[in-house]
Amino acid sequence: MSSSSSTPPLARALAQPEEAGPASPGERGGMGGTRQWADPPARQVRAQGRPEEAAPPSPIVELCAFRVGEEEYVIDLRRIREILQPLPITPVPLAPEFLAGVMNLRGDVIPVVDVRKRLGVPGASPRSKVLVVNVAGRLLGLVVDAVAEVVRIPRSEIGPPPLLGVDGPRLFLGVCGARERNPGTGPRRRLRLLLNVKALLSGRDPLHHARERDGLADVVEPT
Repeated sequence: MSSSSSTPPLARALAQPEEAGPASPGERGGMGGTRQWADPPARQVRAQGRPEEAAPPSPIVELCAFRVGEEEYVIDLRRIREILQPLPITPVPLAPEFLAGVMNLRGDVIPVVDVRKRLGVPGASPRSKVLVVNVAGRLLGLVVDAVAEVVRIPRSEIGPPPLLGVDGPRLFLGVCGARERNPGTGPRRRLRLLLNVKALLSGRDPLHHARERDGLADVVEPT
């Protein structure tokens, strides 16, 4: 009798090797038949980590750019009520030199500031405009050389005002850049100062009596 017939059926079944089925993609080995197991998806997610959340975009502010002398300045567009051709101005005795006088705007008598004189720019412009602005619920006229454009920029692009190192009203709230093209040299960056309209008629530093936040009150606070 052969040895296979004397071996119990259960022992013969245990002694036989398992039949290898088709290998899955994670089990297929390279040289030597070594099995390679793929990481579970959850482990891969933990290894990579969560993507960083993008910072919220900076709010857009609208500024009106105007020219005084050779330089350009900006003010908050929300302050401007209208832009006029020069109207007759009545001088006010004993008024500061930069106060051109008062004018009649459809029945409202409003003070008018010569921005050239207020900023110490010499000379006079043969052609000018009058910006009628709202300051603390009152109207004020600003005589400027010309109105340039409306500027829309992120608030984050407005930097802190320059440190002038002089006493008196804080005439500027910040500074921003403007792109301009020059023939042969390409675009360049030109700085524009953000004018503090509240300080034009003030003889004291408006920081003592005006609410300012981040040095940009003229842009973010109600008019």
